[in-house]
Amino acid sequence: MEEKITSMRNYFNSNITKGVSYRLKELERLREALTEYEQELLDALSVDLGKCNFEAYMTELGIVYQDLSHTIKQLKRWAKPKHVSASVINFPSSAKVYYEPKGIALIISPWNYPLQLTLMP
Repeated sequence: MEEKITSMRNYFNSNITKGVSYRLKELERLREALTEYEQELLDALSVDLGKCNFEAYMTELGIVYQDLSHTIKQLKRWAKPKHVSASVINFPSSAKVYYEPKGIALIISPWNYPLQLTLMP
């Protein structure tokens, strides 16, 4: 496990994940994977949780697809540097806030909505 975490940290520290284009590409890849394995996911939700396809799609996949589309559409705007007031101590100066990934994360999700609660937050 430690080896995997080290590998993920090294990948993140390479700064490959910082660019907006990389993040957009990865979100598109996630959407494509969900689409490709949609029936298998619906079948697993049926077997594991007893959800019919309609319920599984409405409460899991459909919501995730919608959130992915919204994020893909807005990411460039969200990632733009934001001008903020600079401290008087640093006069004359300007300041910006840059929004970028913080690092790796462990996601622990409850069992009742496994796809939605794993992928959306």
